[in-house]
Amino acid sequence: MASQSEKYLSTDNQGETDDSGQRPRIKSYAATSKFRPGDKVYLAGGEHGLLGPYLVAAVAEPQKYTLCNVNDGVTAENGRVVHESELSLA
Repeated sequence: MASQSEKYLSTDNQGETDDSGQRPRIKSYAATSKFRPGDKVYLAGGEHGLLGPYLVAAVAEPQKYTLCNVNDGVTAENGRVVHESELSLA
């Protein structure tokens, strides 16, 4: 069984070493999402400040979400997928 550090280090010849081919490098970690469905968030509204609050309706892909209105659950922002950098926890 591989140790914890062996899971993330690799010295194989398939691109998992540095440019010299000598030193192992750490494999990148999978992107994770900061918010979950049902979380109450504010959306950055540019010159209008923060918009919302909204609820996270779904995680479209890691770090990207669709939102819905808190009061009625109707999809917000015309269903636009929003990156988490545009959101803050309410």
